[in-house]
Amino acid sequence: MSDPTSGGCPPGEQSFEACLSELQDLVRLLEGGSLGLAESIAGFERGISLLRHCYQTLEQAEQKIELLSGFDRSGNPIMTPFDAASTLETSQAAADRREKARAEPAPKGVAEPKKSQQSERAPEPEPGAEVSLPGEGELF
Repeated sequence: MSDPTSGGCPPGEQSFEACLSELQDLVRLLEGGSLGLAESIAGFERGISLLRHCYQTLEQAEQKIELLSGFDRSGNPIMTPFDAASTLETSQAAADRREKARAEPAPKGVAEPKKSQQSERAPEPEPGAEVSLPGEGELF
């Protein structure tokens, strides 16, 4: 994209893939730092517009997704709507638990895992240097 202020066609008239591709190109251009202030601001605004369109498209797709929850007696599939909110809440709750576990010290009586000396890596050999493997019984 040579001119981020041109804006291409409106996001609503582009496919999800076209908007995402344009957004990725725009991000690369903005990160490159070759644009002036006015062009950067116009590109940023265009990027926000593209991002909103992508999110709306994904939300609409999620609303169309149905989950297979089983089969009835005739063998017909039983479908239930996809609930993205419950998935998000579950993921967030799991992330919160992991964060809390990292922040809390180990309970008394539970030993902290010790760092093994084997976790330290040996220096890389020089390119072209001859490398020999350890003999039997030399590993442990």
